[in-house]
Amino acid sequence: ANLPCIAIEMAPPTSECPDGSIPDGYDEKCCAETCGTCGGFGCDTRPGGAAACCTSTVTALCSTNVLPCVLDDIVNPPTECPANSVVDGTGTKCCPDFCGACGGFGCHLFPGGAYNCCTSSITAMCSDDVLPCSL
Repeated sequence: ANLPCIAIEMAPPTSECPDGSIPDGYDEKCCAETCGTCGGFGCDTRPGGAAACCTSTVTALCSTNVLPCVLDDIVNPPTECPANSVVDGTGTKCCPDFCGACGGFGCHLFPGGAYNCCTSSITAMCSDDVLPCSL
């Protein structure tokens, strides 16, 4: 049987908290601004209570416009390197394509130097649209 359905408008996947919300201390989840602080000790006593301000059981993606929420990139991290980049031998790090290769012996001599082409000091996540990065 064909049942009626309700269409919900979904925002595109996001790596930032929606308007009117604030991030938790790990930049993974978002709560209503009225909470003052997102998650952590005493979250149940803040304006809005546990349902609005605690993050331990949050499963809604922020792209659904439901608060509190978890950032889409945390639940669905990128699995491929961004455009204009090359992957390292482990498949977990990405360097700008002008390096020619990502990491490995002599990476400090690649065009772009150690900062762009060696993987040992990569701290950025690819979900942040920064190169070099970790998947």
